[in-house]
Parts: sequence; structure tokens; C-alpha cells
Amino acid sequence: MPALIEGADLTQRDGDDSPVRVVLAFEGDRSKFSAKNAMLSELALALTGEELPYATLMYVWGNRRAAGSVIINPRTDRIRKLVLESGAWPAQPLAGLRARHSRRL
Repeated sequence: MPALIEGADLTQRDGDDSPVRVVLAFEGDRSKFSAKNAMLSELALALTGEELPYATLMYVWGNRRAAGSVIINPRTDRIRKLVLESGAWPAQPLAGLRARHSRRL
């Protein structure tokens, strides 16, 4: 990763971007969706022909949020982001990563 994305803010709808992102999608009982999430799911199905996942977890690299922060998506609470790293790319990016995150992964 050569640089952070200038102006990116993982908490904002219009600035939600990350230079590194791993996405996990989960299946579950969609009948337990809130009315808002049920409508979003129906809209996604109508527009794309595919259902939204029951829940989504994203491991991200953020600009400013502290490692370990959990961010709830501003559009739906069915998407959560876990910040694994934050700030500029270190000289040795993998040094210490396993030790810092082994319990969370």
C-alpha cells in the first residue's frame, strides 16, 4: 500500500474508504431484520438481483481510527468494520501484526 486515501473517513457515508479491506459475509435468519434492514435488503435484491448478506464484517486499515475500533456502518447496523491498523504504512508492515491481533482473529 503506497499511501492512505486522502480524506477517507470510515465513519462517513461519502468518505467510507480503506486502502486495505477484507470482507466476510454471513448467512442468517433474515426474518429477524429490522424494518429498515428488511427494506434495504429488498431494495438490494431489486437493484442487483442478489440478497444482501445477513451480516458483514470488514477488517480494515484506517486513516485515523485506533486499531481495535469497531465502526458500525452509517447505512445499516448489519455491517461492522474492525480497524486492524491505522495511519501510515510502517517500514515493516507485518512486524508485530500477528502479536497485536492474534486474539481478535
